[in-house]
Amino acid sequence: MRRIVGIVLVLLIVACGGAGTSQEGAAPMRAEIDLYSGRPNPNWDLSAEEAAQLTTRIERLPPISSGEIQEGLGYRGIIVAGSSGELRRVTVSNGVVVVERTGRTEAFADTDRELERWLFQTSKGRIDAAIYELVANELGVP
Repeated sequence: MRRIVGIVLVLLIVACGGAGTSQEGAAPMRAEIDLYSGRPNPNWDLSAEEAAQLTTRIERLPPISSGEIQEGLGYRGIIVAGSSGELRRVTVSNGVVVVERTGRTEAFADTDRELERWLFQTSKGRIDAAIYELVANELGVP
């Protein structure tokens, strides 16, 4: 039954002209604020332009040998999943960016959390305003 539902969904997406995909035909990239435990996190889709900017911004970051992603309660960072070229998953947290690409994982330094702030600001108007304000205060975003 699940297989039939999956096939029907794929057919519907194709019939609608690939709704929800970027111009290149890749799946959209979805950003998620890692905030809650046990309930859905706020999320939004990045536009094709934002996904391209994310890739460009990551390419400018200095590589590091390893980095720790923030854990605990409350805001922990932003996770971007989907596909933009070879990017599969990006985790941005407290000055560290972990990028999972096809076949490898890399870590980068996000000096002054610039990438994290930029990525968070793409959520404005796409997530609940109270949540936006809460995280904006945490990140020092005006």
